[in-house]
Formats: sequence, structure tokens, C-alpha cells
Amino acid sequence: MKPQANHAESIINSLTKKLEEEERSNEESKEALRKLREDDEKYILREKITDVKQLLTNVEVENTKLKFENEQLLEDLEQYKKQLNEAVEESKNVAKQCYLLEDEKDKLKQTISDLEKEKIRIKKNMIEEMNDANRAKRVSIDTEIALQHISEAYENKRKEVSKLTQQLQDAESIISHFKEQFVPVLY
Repeated sequence: MKPQANHAESIINSLTKKLEEEERSNEESKEALRKLREDDEKYILREKITDVKQLLTNVEVENTKLKFENEQLLEDLEQYKKQLNEAVEESKNVAKQCYLLEDEKDKLKQTISDLEKEKIRIKKNMIEEMNDANRAKRVSIDTEIALQHISEAYENKRKEVSKLTQQLQDAESIISHFKEQFVPVLY
């Protein structure tokens, strides 16, 4: 009977070893499965981290672009402000010129008025002198020369009045032109 007991014992030992090997194999499989799951989670996390890094890079690139565009817009804004200030300053200067031209126009009108009065006075004087000259002409030929001088003086005054009248008309034309161009900008 001993040999059977030995044989049963050897079968028990063999089965025990197989059971232990199966348990160890089972534990190794569980450990391998756990590691695979961890590795799979790490892989997923790595993928997510890579995606997040890519998103972060994209955001940084977009942020850089936006900063650049913002700087460009700020530069453009400064340039537009400068142009606006220059235009405002220029319109102020033009307005000043308009007022100066208005003053000049008023002065020219006063000068023309004064010249018109002088012209009337000269005409009166001339008429008197002509009357005197006519009387003197009968008396002497020298008075004819004096009359010629008076006539030249009258002609010179007439030309001067004509020239000043033309200057006044030119000034009024320039003022009108300036008003048409810049007065609407001021209001």
C-alpha cells in the first residue's frame, strides 16, 4: 500500500505545485493586467498632455499674433491721432488765415474808400485846376504844361485806384475760396 500512498502523495505534490504555479501565473496575469491598465492610463494621460501642450502652443501662437495685431492697431491709432491733430492744427491755421484775409479785405476796403475820397478831392481839385488852367491858358502857354502834369497825376491816381480795386476783388475771391474749402470743416 505504500506505493499507492507514495503515488497519491506525488500526485498531491504535483497538483499542489500546479496549483501554486497557476496561482502565481494568475497573480502575474493580474499584475500584468494592472500594469497594462496603468500603462494604458499613462498613455491616455500622455496623449491628453500632448493634446493640452499642443493646445497651449496654439494658444501661445494665437496670443503672439494677437499681441502683434494689437501693437499694429496701437501704432495705427497713434498715427491716426497724429494725422487728426495735424489736420485740426492745419484747419486752425487756415481759419486764422481766413480771419487775417478778412481783416486785410476790410483794410483794402478802407483804403479804396480813402482813395475814392481822394479821387473825388482830386477831381474837384482838377476841375478847379482845369478851370484855372483854362483861364491861365488864355494868359500863358506855361499853364498848359501845368495842366498836363495835373492830368498825369489824375491818371496815376486813377490807375492806383483801379489797381487797388483789382486787389480788393482778388482778396474777396481768395477769401471766398478759403471759406468754401475750410469753413465747413470748422463747424
